[in-house]
Amino acid sequence: MIALGNDVVDLSWSPKNGQAYFIKLASFAFSECEYYHFANRISINDRIMMLWSIKEASYKSAVKLGLADRFNPKDFVIREIEMIKGLIYSKIQRADTILVGRTVMEHDKIHTITIHEDCEFSEVRFNDEWITSSDYSEQHVAVRDLVKKDGYCQDMDTISFSKNKEGIPFVLNNGELLKVDISFSHHGNLVGYGMKT
Repeated sequence: MIALGNDVVDLSWSPKNGQAYFIKLASFAFSECEYYHFANRISINDRIMMLWSIKEASYKSAVKLGLADRFNPKDFVIREIEMIKGLIYSKIQRADTILVGRTVMEHDKIHTITIHEDCEFSEVRFNDEWITSSDYSEQHVAVRDLVKKDGYCQDMDTISFSKNKEGIPFVLNNGELLKVDISFSHHGNLVGYGMKT
């Protein structure tokens, strides 16, 4: 298993309490070293959301490896970040396990994929798409339709995804836990997925 994690961020989404939201999120989720890692490269709010996306995707990977049962962002330490040809590559540590991440960051969105360090990004297909609503039920339908439209899984009508009471995401096929390595994500008006090829 490549332990695929996936996260998208709609950068046009703005919290009601503005800058105070980003400051609170940063103090909750990041070490000082992580917070300043990209100090002169991107805006502070976008940097916070990028680091959050890396940690959120890493959490989804860790759940698949049996390394996490709840999301505590500080448990996922971002050890390295490097930009190569417009992509952001990261190395994340959770206990003794290393995950690697690849983040696409554009002016209006972030899409992060994480996998176990022994795997290759060439093993992953991913895509994201803008939708007209940020309603959860519409996001749910839109991300399934995107996977189906991309031709990776034709039988998406029986696929559903949810989170348990601890917030751990899971995917079901006809009500039974799906064993395929797939990850869905949504934020604001953006939906995305990652899937093992």
